[in-house]
Amino acid sequence: MIKTWVIALWVILWFIFHMFMGVEVLDTMTYEQTDYAVYFLGIVLAQLIRLGFQVQEERSVLNAPSTRWLRALSSANKDTLITLTVLFAIVFATKDKGISRVFLSTYLVTLWPTLLVLHRYLPVLLTALFFGKTQRFTTILLAGPEKLKQLSGFVQDLPRSGLEVVGVVNTDRPIPDPDFEELPLLGTVEDLNRVITDHAVDQVIVLDSEQNREWYRQVFSVCDSFGCHVMVYNFWHDYVDQPVHFTRHGAHTFFTLQDEPLQNPINRAIKRLMDIAISLPVVFLVLPLLSIWVMIMQSKQAPGPLFFRQFRGGLRKERFKIFKFRSMKVDRERRQEVKQATLGDERIFPFGAMMRRRSIDEFPQFINVLKGDMSVVGPRPHLLQHDDLFAETVGTYRIRHFVKPGLTGLAQVHGFRGEVVDKASIEERVKLDIAYINSWSLRMDLEILFKTLAELFFPSDSAY
Repeated sequence: MIKTWVIALWVILWFIFHMFMGVEVLDTMTYEQTDYAVYFLGIVLAQLIRLGFQVQEERSVLNAPSTRWLRALSSANKDTLITLTVLFAIVFATKDKGISRVFLSTYLVTLWPTLLVLHRYLPVLLTALFFGKTQRFTTILLAGPEKLKQLSGFVQDLPRSGLEVVGVVNTDRPIPDPDFEELPLLGTVEDLNRVITDHAVDQVIVLDSEQNREWYRQVFSVCDSFGCHVMVYNFWHDYVDQPVHFTRHGAHTFFTLQDEPLQNPINRAIKRLMDIAISLPVVFLVLPLLSIWVMIMQSKQAPGPLFFRQFRGGLRKERFKIFKFRSMKVDRERRQEVKQATLGDERIFPFGAMMRRRSIDEFPQFINVLKGDMSVVGPRPHLLQHDDLFAETVGTYRIRHFVKPGLTGLAQVHGFRGEVVDKASIEERVKLDIAYINSWSLRMDLEILFKTLAELFFPSDSAY
């Protein structure tokens, strides 16, 4: 969170510096040229928007080193886009002709590389500042070679959390000359007392997940006697294909495989308000004109009804009738409506193929959104017959019905559109759908919407 606040302050200070350089040094503009106070407030507003979205990478500081530049690039792009959107929204709303477009453009262009560097190196600098050598927890790991290799990314990033790993206590028996790579082998669990004493250990991280209850009791007892902090790897992740969450009921602790943010009534209300705000103008302003165009083209190439209606599975597996612009010839469509559309499908008429590729055929589903059957963003609803088929293929498939289906979703912006061609395809879709359900945020919905808009102009190969 400190990183987020520092970057927000930097964006504001960079605007002030940029304005100072333009007026006082380069003499390319004046303070009287426009109302810069409004734009300064816009910059502040943009940073409040950033802070309010709870950036995902700020929730998890343990990122693989190989991905840090990629994550920094992604974060710099998002921050610049938010700032750009707010600034040009002010220009548009106020019809300000006095503001220098060159000033705004150069501010954003020069801001981006500084954000990239900050996102990449600021976490390292903050770690050095807050977790110096004297402030670090001396840590040992209890693990076998295989488990250590499996969690190598986690181990490599522990220093960023203020933990100094001095070595490994091997938990495998017998010991086949284990390879612990760069970490020194300090001994076995029987040597735990000596290891903690010799290295003045502050924290013990137990990565082993295949020991009995008595083994854990002994380890915890030793740690308690030395006053060591203990962290235990959640072994349930090894047995299930979705995140495991812990919850308390009274004095008892349980784990759950679902911890959806949309269980919260406030989050559901926020999402519903966004659905109405988007679908209402589309249904009453865009859809009528679009329907006239589609109706004319249908009458020329494949006469028949304007809409195609079909039952799909929605929230809590309840059926609802979905609306789409008809993209197939009427006679063939009725006979083979359960069959998925394929590349070069002869049932699809030419204008219908264009609609499908650009997702124009999906626009009537804003009616479903306005009615409350669907959401703008969520797992895509499949045919009822395919729901049953896919549920047999992927055991976690029905989890998709925990939330309303959507016009677009996380799976779709990752390239999983259209025909399901194999088992791996549906497995990846379900994995992304569950990831969306378990980590929903308003920010995520907006990101998916922006990526979907890009798909309208640059559709993926699977769009047919």
